[in-house]
Amino acid sequence: MAEHADLYRDGRVDREAYRSAEVFASEMDAIFESSWVFVTHESLIPDPGDFRTTFIGPNPVIAVRG
Repeated sequence: MAEHADLYRDGRVDREAYRSAEVFASEMDAIFESSWVFVTHESLIPDPGDFRTTFIGPNPVIAVRG
C-alpha cells in the first residue's frame, strides 16, 4: 500500500481510503486475490447438503457441506 501512503498518517486513516475505487482495487489484488481467505466455519454448514453463500470482495462464493 505504499502507493497510498498519503492516506495513512499519524496513526489515522483518511476517510478517502474507504471510498476510493483505486484503494479497493489495490486491496483486492494485495489481499483477496493473492492469498487464502477464510470463507466460513464448518459449524455454519453442519449437515451434508447444507450451504452458505457469501462474498470475497465482489466475488460471490458458495460453500457446500459434502
